[in-house]
Amino acid sequence: MESLIDRLLEDAARHPEKRRRLARMLALDIATEETLRSLLLEGLLRDVATKQDLEKVRREMREMEERLKREMREVEERLQRQMEELRKGIWRLEDRMDNLVKWMVGLLASIWLTLVALLLPVVLKMLGLIG
Repeated sequence: MESLIDRLLEDAARHPEKRRRLARMLALDIATEETLRSLLLEGLLRDVATKQDLEKVRREMREMEERLKREMREVEERLQRQMEELRKGIWRLEDRMDNLVKWMVGLLASIWLTLVALLLPVVLKMLGLIG
């Protein structure tokens, strides 16, 4: 057996105009009846944010912002240190390359001088300038 409430709900679902009339009647009762108003307001107020709630959220947001700023500064400082270390490494490599070039020039010069010193007497002898 179907209850009266079930029939009422089905009827309200099928007929929007009846549903609106029922809602208006209930709304008028809620508006005029103090206990119903109080119950409704209490239910609504539980879901409403208070000034204290908002202040708490603001405080948490400020703390989070400060924490993020601090972390960003730390990351920036770490990056600056790493960049400085990279620069120093590049300077050391440049110095080593300069030294390597100087060694190569010195080695090439000594090889050329050795070749000239070895070949000069042979060439002079071939030209008949020495005996």
